Amino acid sequence: IHTIHYSGWNPPPGPQRLKGDLLYLDVTTLEGLSYCITASPQGFFLKSSDKEHFDPAPHPDLSSRSHTLAGLLSQISPSFKKNMALHRKELQRRHLFEFIPTPFQVHSWLTHPSRHTYNLVRAHDTLQGRLGHEEHTLGQLRDWNAELAGSRDLPRETMYNRMVRERAIYKVYADFIEAATQGAQAVLDGNIPALNPTDDEKNYLFIWNNIFFSYPFDGRELYKIVGGDRAAYVTAAKDIHGIAAVQELDIKGLHTLATALIDYKGNRIVAQSIVPGILQRDQENILEYGTLDGKKLSRSDKFVHLLKGVGQELNIKIEQVYDHEGRVQEMPSSVECKGIVGTDGRNYLIDLYRTTPPDLNYDQYSEQGIGGEESEKKLDIGHKMAMHRRELVEMFIQYKYSKFIQKFSRLTLEEQGKGEGEGKEEDQKEIEDKTQPEATLEQILEKDLSDIEKNPVLLLATKEDTLGKEKGEGTGEVELKSEATGGLKNDELLSIVSPNDFEGGLECTDQLELGVLLPDGNGQVKVMLTDRKLEVSTEESKEVTEGNGEEKERAKLEQKRIMEILCKSLEGLGSISESDFDLRFNMDLTSHLCKLAENSEVLEKDKSLSVELSEFILHYSIPRFFIDCLQLQAMPVDSVSLTRLLHSRGINMRYLGRITELVSKREDLSHVNTICISDMITRVVKRHLRREMGEVQLSEIPGVIVNAFNALFGCVETPSTDEATGSKKKKGKKRSQKLKQE
Repeated sequence: IHTIHYSGWNPPPGPQRLKGDLLYLDVTTLEGLSYCITASPQGFFLKSSDKEHFDPAPHPDLSSRSHTLAGLLSQISPSFKKNMALHRKELQRRHLFEFIPTPFQVHSWLTHPSRHTYNLVRAHDTLQGRLGHEEHTLGQLRDWNAELAGSRDLPRETMYNRMVRERAIYKVYADFIEAATQGAQAVLDGNIPALNPTDDEKNYLFIWNNIFFSYPFDGRELYKIVGGDRAAYVTAAKDIHGIAAVQELDIKGLHTLATALIDYKGNRIVAQSIVPGILQRDQENILEYGTLDGKKLSRSDKFVHLLKGVGQELNIKIEQVYDHEGRVQEMPSSVECKGIVGTDGRNYLIDLYRTTPPDLNYDQYSEQGIGGEESEKKLDIGHKMAMHRRELVEMFIQYKYSKFIQKFSRLTLEEQGKGEGEGKEEDQKEIEDKTQPEATLEQILEKDLSDIEKNPVLLLATKEDTLGKEKGEGTGEVELKSEATGGLKNDELLSIVSPNDFEGGLECTDQLELGVLLPDGNGQVKVMLTDRKLEVSTEESKEVTEGNGEEKERAKLEQKRIMEILCKSLEGLGSISESDFDLRFNMDLTSHLCKLAENSEVLEKDKSLSVELSEFILHYSIPRFFIDCLQLQAMPVDSVSLTRLLHSRGINMRYLGRITELVSKREDLSHVNTICISDMITRVVKRHLRREMGEVQLSEIPGVIVNAFNALFGCVETPSTDEATGSKKKKGKKRSQKLKQE
């Protein structure tokens, strides 16, 4: 058909509504004939009305009637009948997956622009309501929090239940992202009015479809000390990572808001679901945990209990903080994390950007420069909200855990050597000979790829090198399964002691229990490390408990001796417990909104652990990535794959310059060097375009992009859009020259 749209005679008058008329349609067929169609509960039929006269009676010449609109159009238009049959045959040839809609929008810049056609239906859909941005009628808005909570409360006992639950959660998030994207475009296009039009433009707040929109600017000057608007911009992205980390824990009774970041026309919009009741109450009164501006600190036992579980999984230390009245309060998370109880009774967490430790390589809190050298200048990235990635924290804990196992085994063997006399001196000497220092970064760079492959001392042990050995290989007669890593992924690395280095060997069971067997007079005493919790048991525990008092006393002394060794093994590792391996980081170490009540010794220990983590990325993660590139285990082919490889190893993209400096020293890594340099240039241009596009009107954006690309790829300056509108063209030249200087 040519056109089909709602008729101007809508809505049906009262008498016709009583007769069953639902709506009227105006149709123009390919034959050039115009008809007016009436929709009723009995089906569709033609009426006698035209654009000038209203006549609800059926058409006198054409008494066509059908239960479907397509059936009626096939009766009055031979062309429609023919084309509809061809269209149905084409649909039958397609695969079923071609009909499934994707949950995200796909915009390809490689395709040619489609031809714009005359379509009254499209115009009507766009202009109806409030310029096409009233997707739902009043009273039918979606409650995103209720849908998410309902999806998470679904049963998860069986595999089928878990699949249904995950699919429901995914569907809610897909719908939310689609609605948030549409709303953000409407906000930046000026089609949705602000809730506070009298405030500064960067403090505008918007609500559409039960979604709260705001700009990531420092409107209340909360981040003035740490970077202002730049810090607030980065914090919005960190909040997304924190929400994802808390959601993966899936703690019962703890909820987060559906959140999305939309970058459009050089601006960033934060879209969040609305906490029930937050708009009707004062924010300071409804806050039950955390602080808004650092002046008043709230604390609730309910949130403290919930956040202790979060802190245990995310390695967050329980902090001692002064409140606004000078009292010391225990906070199981950062004070900048806020807890709110909605009117629906659910506990919501917001502002979760401090769920990973601060990066002291880029923070002025640390007295040393990047790499731990005082002579080096502290790098400035425009803000002090640099945080480590969760992948780096997990890798660092695994590295510390393996060091703990090595130290414990060494101290145990030393203790045995002292008790057994000179018989073990040769074995101790052999163990000391096996302990060799790791190669420095300079030594690795001087070696060729063939030397690195031949010398295992230069390579930190990978999962495939040390795990999965079958019983009977080597001298240890050990069976060590991959579960001992606690779920380490294949592309992650673990520096762990070799099973052949110890006489007793390592043993791993299916219960994720890693232990060291120690010989004893009456049996073997096994020190178990179950999920990084230490337990001492004996192989013949039943016989010992049923034996005489002397055997019981000997077992107690043996356990006491082993616990002393465990305590010595934990010294210097940064564990907050003297008998358990438990690494926790102080997330508020560089926070400006709280005053820590810890003593100087504890603060120095927290700072030392954070500094060690910051140095770990320089002396372990980055060299490990370099070695993987040499061995072709990491093969970036473009900017996207490079970013994914670095993030999987816990390396932030702000270290891209240091990686480029490293790979540029090897000719066989020239392809990686090219990708790194291209990525740095692209990021500079992206930041420039984001800043310039956010300051101009929509009609001037093409000129900004053309000037930027000419300055990047060519040397010929093209006139900007200002010249086309009659303005001076000096402004465009200044932008081009400014980009060339950058």
